[in-house]
Amino acid sequence: QFNDAAADNHLVRFLIERRDRVGQYWFNRLNSLDRFRVEGGALRFDDLAVADGYRGDISEYDVRVLEPSGQSVTFERYRQRVIVLHTIATTPSKVLSQMIVDVRPLMAGRQVAPVRLYLHRLDADWQLVGLRRL
Repeated sequence: QFNDAAADNHLVRFLIERRDRVGQYWFNRLNSLDRFRVEGGALRFDDLAVADGYRGDISEYDVRVLEPSGQSVTFERYRQRVIVLHTIATTPSKVLSQMIVDVRPLMAGRQVAPVRLYLHRLDADWQLVGLRRL
């Protein structure tokens, strides 16, 4: 704590600016997706770079669905942070009971590693049973 209010304000501004630079640096290099959950038959997640103001809200996300064997089922681009699971869990030949979903944000000029999610169908609902940052 400083006796001089101007010095106190200067230090606060400096620390905020430093925090923002560090956040911008890392959010431009790492996958910023987090807080994955299944709600109402949809996979939902938060984009921390958007939530914290480091990237605009008009983000797009590449979503690739794989069978447990690793065979690709579908690849789509989403503009929202909600993926309806029953629409992506059906292949032309079968309905999946387990699937792997890779999600990555699109960033201009950079490609970040996806977050890999492991999902299992239990009756009519999906459960998130694993997460791996690749």
